[in-house]
Amino acid sequence: MANTQGWQNITKMCDGKRPHQVCSRNQNTQKTMQLEATLVMDELTGWDLVKIGYLCGAVVAGMVTFRLSNDPSATMRLLCAVLIAYTWPLSFLVVLVIGMF
Repeated sequence: MANTQGWQNITKMCDGKRPHQVCSRNQNTQKTMQLEATLVMDELTGWDLVKIGYLCGAVVAGMVTFRLSNDPSATMRLLCAVLIAYTWPLSFLVVLVIGMF
């Protein structure tokens, strides 16, 4: 689904030219920076925000789980951290509760 309003704003901002034409000629640095910011915000959807949030939670859960695990084998600690990171919305809470004792 295309966002036509975003492209209309870009066309107005770039003096009627397409973004690749403006970026290749680099007429005005400020105009180019505004163009890049507009493109990034137009392309970021709600699903992208969910994926970014899940990835951030997985990284944090994996790091905390690796630090909290007491196994002497680094391989087992890494395996535990990866499995908890994949399923972190439910399993990370269990890790934190068990880590308190």
